[in-house]
Amino acid sequence: MKTPTFRFDEEKHKYYLDDELLPGVTTILGTLSKPALIQWAANCAVDFIQVCVDEKLELTPELLKDARTAHAKKRDKAADAGTDVHTLIETYIKSCIENGGVAQAHLVNELPQVSKFVDWAMTNKVVFHESEKKLYSVAHKFAGTADFTATIDGKLFVGDLKTTSGIYDLSPFLQCAAYQIMLREIEVKDYVGSVIIRLGKDGAFEEFYRLDERGEDKQTFLSLLEVYRALNRFKNQNKK
Repeated sequence: MKTPTFRFDEEKHKYYLDDELLPGVTTILGTLSKPALIQWAANCAVDFIQVCVDEKLELTPELLKDARTAHAKKRDKAADAGTDVHTLIETYIKSCIENGGVAQAHLVNELPQVSKFVDWAMTNKVVFHESEKKLYSVAHKFAGTADFTATIDGKLFVGDLKTTSGIYDLSPFLQCAAYQIMLREIEVKDYVGSVIIRLGKDGAFEEFYRLDERGEDKQTFLSLLEVYRALNRFKNQNKK
């Protein structure tokens, strides 16, 4: 049987198995409702208008249009900052892997998030195995990129980095569960769960562990995958 060809289009940020476009993990998780984001977007619009009021600006149609997109501009700015953190930590993890995987001291970085990640890795004697690993599932037809995999206290975890202001729902753990599903198709290894490292832009640091010994997170993700596909089928059937 021919082995399928997997590829990732860097420019379009899309995954393909042969010629079939595979949905990404984060796209699938987009089916989950995120009420906190709705309130955050509303707050961004109000904050923008408040600045206009404080500066005694006339609320023109152009300014009101800017208020409607204030959340998108703030999100994109935060995404750029988060990308810097991700890139620097990716470089650090790969450096560790090249030297046997064991967490090691690193040159002091001007970003506190990076220094705190290094401190966490060394304190917990983390052994890194993979960084930014592109994954896919032949069985379930989806794909994604895992931030890292590591052994912590003798147990295998899939890890994800977040630069958000908090962890508000199950999404990050379902994300890691999806990576575990794909990893188990290609590796005979026992991943026990997820570790989420939150590196806040305000310098905050949090670590969250979640064991998935009964596979509940994996099953929840696969259920979301079915919801995602059902929604897409409905959308395609009702196109005019």
